[in-house]
Amino acid sequence: MRETGTSMHFNMNRAWDEAVRIMRANPELLALLAGLFIFLPTFAIYLAVPEAMSMPANMTQETASTEMNAWMQRNALYVILLQVVQYIGILSMLALFARRKPTVGEAIKNAFIALLPLLAAQILLGLAFGLAGSLLIALGSALGSAGVFVMTLFVIGGAIYVAARLFALLPIVIFEKIYNPLKAIGDAWRLTKGQGFRLLAFFALLIIAAIVISAVLSGIAALIGAIASEQAALFVQAGFSALFAAISSAIFTVVIVALYRQFGSRKDPEARLPGA
Repeated sequence: MRETGTSMHFNMNRAWDEAVRIMRANPELLALLAGLFIFLPTFAIYLAVPEAMSMPANMTQETASTEMNAWMQRNALYVILLQVVQYIGILSMLALFARRKPTVGEAIKNAFIALLPLLAAQILLGLAFGLAGSLLIALGSALGSAGVFVMTLFVIGGAIYVAARLFALLPIVIFEKIYNPLKAIGDAWRLTKGQGFRLLAFFALLIIAAIVISAVLSGIAALIGAIASEQAALFVQAGFSALFAAISSAIFTVVIVALYRQFGSRKDPEARLPGA
C-alpha cells in the first residue's frame, strides 16, 4: 500500500541518513553544478561588488528605511542576478535525481524549463502571504504596539510553517513535470498533510547547524583578514562565503530529494524514488 502524507510518519533520522547517502554517491556531479552555479558567481560578485554581499552597517532606527532603500537601489540588480543563478544551480542539482538519470546538460535544461513555473508559484505565495500578513498586522495594530509585535511573530511563524509544508514544490515540478503553479502548490501541500510541525523541527535543526557553521567560517575569515592585507582579506572572505553557499546549497538539494523519496508521490508510485 502506498504511503501518503496523511498516513506516513515522517522519520528525521531516515531523511538525514538518505541525504548523506545521496551526497556520498554523487559528489562529483554535485560539486560540478554547485561550483558552476553557486561558488563561482558568489565569489565573483563578492569580489566585484562587496557591498552587495552585506547589508548596510551601523543603521539606526531612524535611518534604517532610507539606508536600506539606497542600498537596494545600488545593489538590487546584482542581488537578483545572483539569486536567480543560484536558484538555477539548485534546480539543476535537483534534476540530477530524476528517475531517468539525465546528463548534466539535460539536468540544466530541465532546471531552466522548471524555472518560470517555480518563480510563478513563489510570486503567488508571496502575494498571498503579503496580503494576509498585512491584514493580520493591521488587525494587531488595533491593540497597540504589543498587538503588532504578536501578529508579526505569528505571520513570520506562519510563513516558516508554510515553507516547510511546501518543501516538495521543487521536486514536484522537476520530477513530476507539473508546470501549473497552483496545482504544484496544492500537490505539495497535500503531500505533507499532518507532518508540518515535524518538518518544521527538522528544517529548524538544519538552519541552526548552518548558522553555527557560517559563524565559524566567518570567524576564521575575520581572523585571517585581521593579519592579511585588505585585498587578501576580501579574497579570503569571498572564498569562504562562496564555499559556504555552494556546500549549503548542495546539502539543501540532497535533503529535499531525501524528503521527497520518503514522502513519496500521491499520484505515481514509481515517482516516489526519483533517481533511486
